[in-house]
Amino acid sequence: MGKLAVTKCNYVDVGGRRSVELCLWVLEDVEKQEWVKYVYTLPENEVLGSCEFSVAGVTARGDIVLCMKYTCKPYYVFYFDPEKKTLQSVEIQGFGAKLEEVEHRGEVYAFVDYVEDLSLNDAKQFKSSISHIKSRCYCCETLCPDNVGDEV
Repeated sequence: MGKLAVTKCNYVDVGGRRSVELCLWVLEDVEKQEWVKYVYTLPENEVLGSCEFSVAGVTARGDIVLCMKYTCKPYYVFYFDPEKKTLQSVEIQGFGAKLEEVEHRGEVYAFVDYVEDLSLNDAKQFKSSISHIKSRCYCCETLCPDNVGDEV
């Protein structure tokens, strides 16, 4: 089972360059309320050092997942391995493609290990799965027709 942790990111000056310092407080012993602090200076990365980001979580391998806090083109997700002290970045293509049309950038909320079942987004499949369901009208309690899902 995982442990509770609190994170804080600081921007520090390392040799005239902006670097990211990741502070992690981990609750090691619940009974004793014992917290252990870990501090990591992330490897230099031009994107990470110039944008705001948030900690999305930790992978099963122990990599700390960081994502850009706001929509941006290009958009990156970062994986930091605290044991090896390595940082990998992955560009999410197509994300923020219409950014020029939006006046304000949007905030991004990312979650680790979340999987969406995109097959339910197919309107025809959704329509066929609900078209046989009958329901009662809320105002007159009459039975609605079988083709209730035809407008989907």
